Amino acid sequence: RREVRPWEDAETLWCTAEGLARRTAERDQIVNVQMRDNARRIGEAASHGDLSENSEYKFALEERDLLRARLAKVNEDLSRARVLETHDVPTDQVGIGTRVTLRRGDTGALVTMTFLGPFETDVERSVYNYMAPLSQKLMGTPVGARVTIALEGHDVEVEIVAVESVV
Repeated sequence: RREVRPWEDAETLWCTAEGLARRTAERDQIVNVQMRDNARRIGEAASHGDLSENSEYKFALEERDLLRARLAKVNEDLSRARVLETHDVPTDQVGIGTRVTLRRGDTGALVTMTFLGPFETDVERSVYNYMAPLSQKLMGTPVGARVTIALEGHDVEVEIVAVESVV
């Protein structure tokens, strides 16, 4: 029986405690603020009379449906979330919760990437979702190995120079 590596486990969404807190706050915002405001707008629009030609009412109902779908997605994500602990993060290979230093084969420049869960993704800060295709290509790769990945629109060979935990 083959062991499932953490980044291959489709039933679990790995995250940091901070990422989980942000996602929980997002759920609370939807439930306690956005859905209540939407219910108020539905009531106000309904009070204007003929609902068959009431665009405000129709818009508010569409918004309600979008909020319900968003809430269902966030709740589903939270039900699958598991907080990364220090012992979950490898330091000998690329994994979830690692900051990786790569050396580009074409220029020799060093590139740093951090791999966390979908709640923490911030590409501008080089924090990537471990489920993204680029990330998946690097997961499990040991220090010293060379891999070809897509960077800036073309394939580049990189060497894994260092791996450290960010948890």
